[in-house]
Amino acid sequence: QKNIDVDLKKSYTLVARYHLEDIGETFEIKQPLTVDSTTDKVRLSLSATLATIKFSELPPGASVYLEASFTHDPYRTRSIKLDGIVYGKPIYVPYGHYVLELRGTSPQRAAGASIAAPEDILFHRAFDLDATHAAELIAIKTEALTHFDAKIASKPSGAEIYYDGKRLGVTPWEGTLALGQHELILKKQGFESATQKVEIWRNQPQDIVIALTTSAAGELIFQARTAYTHRAYEKAVTLLGKALDEVPSEKETRTIEHWLGQSYEALGDCEKASHYYTTARAVSEWRHESTLGLARCAAALGEKNKALLYLADTLLASKDQNLIAQAETVFHQVSPIRSVVYLNTEPIGATVTVNKQTIENRTPILLTDLGVGSYHIVVRMPGYADEEMTLHVKLSEFRPLFLQLESLHQ
Repeated sequence: QKNIDVDLKKSYTLVARYHLEDIGETFEIKQPLTVDSTTDKVRLSLSATLATIKFSELPPGASVYLEASFTHDPYRTRSIKLDGIVYGKPIYVPYGHYVLELRGTSPQRAAGASIAAPEDILFHRAFDLDATHAAELIAIKTEALTHFDAKIASKPSGAEIYYDGKRLGVTPWEGTLALGQHELILKKQGFESATQKVEIWRNQPQDIVIALTTSAAGELIFQARTAYTHRAYEKAVTLLGKALDEVPSEKETRTIEHWLGQSYEALGDCEKASHYYTTARAVSEWRHESTLGLARCAAALGEKNKALLYLADTLLASKDQNLIAQAETVFHQVSPIRSVVYLNTEPIGATVTVNKQTIENRTPILLTDLGVGSYHIVVRMPGYADEEMTLHVKLSEFRPLFLQLESLHQ
């Protein structure tokens, strides 16, 4: 506090000048003042529109810059290098718009870069400081220089995301991705796969939006799947029939057949459903899902052994954990008490004896209808050593067994 003598009825301009040493700026606040004759004392309070920036963690070796546009001087942009940063110590700055950058040598120039080469921007973040947000705390880990924040969306949504072949999830998606050169692929049934090269060398948030394209048949497939989701199965069948009239590609035809199988199964017509599932499973994309559909339909038609064969195919060949879980559920419904053993050998064609009873078929075989208990199994093949084992079977269990037979001529 300080007392200042002034003349009555005379106008003054009060100036508060702040020396902001950390950013090399001088900041002034001006306030007009006129004192009338009705008072002999005026109390003044000057409030600075200043905010603070604090750092708590930074990667070693990177230079820190602020690109600043102050609220009181918005048309002038300043580039400020921050040296001697002390963690936890506030850096006072005027209200405004700021861009924080970490600069250094990027990975693509790390080997053999010229000493005189300019620094690369490795990290980029924008933020505003004002009366509602007057303090910014910054913590940047070393890992931030190898990844960037990303949001991936598709039109329509629900597309599977693959980044360098690794499945990330479905759109819309938000997370961190590795910097550098990468391949982004979006896949959605009924639409063409979309491939986009991603080349990002700085940690700067990226919003990636990809519009998926499709054919006339693909659009009808999409509509049919939507109808199926809303349990409008007859509408789905109608739309899929129209899709077949659009001269679809082979891949689209198999997709249509799979969803016709799904729709007819939901309508209770397992014979028609089985027909479409059988043709759809001819392609790898639908093999496991359509095979599982065949298992459900065989079970519904009372064809237990056929259902078990289809289930064994799904459980052994599929890598999709969700599909495997569905197959296990169907298996327990088909065989709630008895167990099944799938037995295969290398080479194939071996004879199998279970509790001294020779099985008619040769490996690979499916041993069905096994109750809880122990089973003595002998596997024989000319020119190879016999394999014997005791197998302990639990309740409603599916057990795969693979045996490498030992040649007697080695």
